[in-house]
Amino acid sequence: MWRMKKQKPETFVAGGESFGQRLCRIRKMRDMTQQELADLSGISKRALCSYECDQREAPSHNLPAISEHLGVTVDELLGLKPIEDRPQLKVTRRWLQKFLQIDQLTERKQRAIMQVLDMALKTT
Repeated sequence: MWRMKKQKPETFVAGGESFGQRLCRIRKMRDMTQQELADLSGISKRALCSYECDQREAPSHNLPAISEHLGVTVDELLGLKPIEDRPQLKVTRRWLQKFLQIDQLTERKQRAIMQVLDMALKTT
């Protein structure tokens, strides 16, 4: 029986850079690991890696989450517009782990944590 070899999807190149190359460059500019971006965006690290290597196209429903966590617009992520300079929030691995743990708590416990944070921030 003959098997067709899987072909790499045809990649759209904007400004001499493929989507995967751009995604990888922006992620590294933000000093994020693949795992961190994958966790924040709700996708697997394996999927993100395949997007960066241009082995798979990122589904359109994943683009808003990826772009949001990279601090760019979907148009900028796709290379349709140049990336504008914006102040970036630095999310360290420690903070990311805490946010993910808090996300698993009940709504009541999350509200309690928010109240503690609000009080702490008012005193600064």
